[in-house]
Amino acid sequence: MDRRRIAPQLRGLTVGGFTAAVSVAAHTAAGGALPPLSVFFLLALTCAAVGAVAAVPRLGSRAGVGAVLAAGQLAGHGVLALGCAHTAAAAHHSAGMLAAHIVAIGVAAALIHAAEHGFTALGATITGIVRLLIAPLPVRLIPPAMPRSTPIGVGPGVLCVARGGTRGPPRWMAGAACTAPAT
Repeated sequence: MDRRRIAPQLRGLTVGGFTAAVSVAAHTAAGGALPPLSVFFLLALTCAAVGAVAAVPRLGSRAGVGAVLAAGQLAGHGVLALGCAHTAAAAHHSAGMLAAHIVAIGVAAALIHAAEHGFTALGATITGIVRLLIAPLPVRLIPPAMPRSTPIGVGPGVLCVARGGTRGPPRWMAGAACTAPAT
């Protein structure tokens, strides 16, 4: 699978998971009780939809991820507010809570954007290493050896028993080799 298609999918997964985690954490920190299982299911569906929107390749910028995170926080808050009978306390909608959400969205957008670039760089590095490891080795072609005119192992000083081979000294030297010089 192409890493250019995997990175947006991981971004969508991360945005959806972050949306769910921060929505539940902020809801319980503001005094709300843990929501019932049916609300968790509805929140999971909402966060999956937010993650699918975040997986669109054109939303890969930091601002795009931040906008999807903000929309996800708003949608998560709406699901939890509709599904849970919590009191509308003043702390639930305070400026501190809004500032905490804005800071969390900004930090998460920067981290998700950096992680996506890091994943792409890591994928390119691993792909390069794997290509080096499984690349075919260069083959050096050696031309075939030229056929020899004489059989291997026959040359000067080698006694050949076949007819017409080099059996001994020439006939004109046959007598000379056996005679000793006169003293």
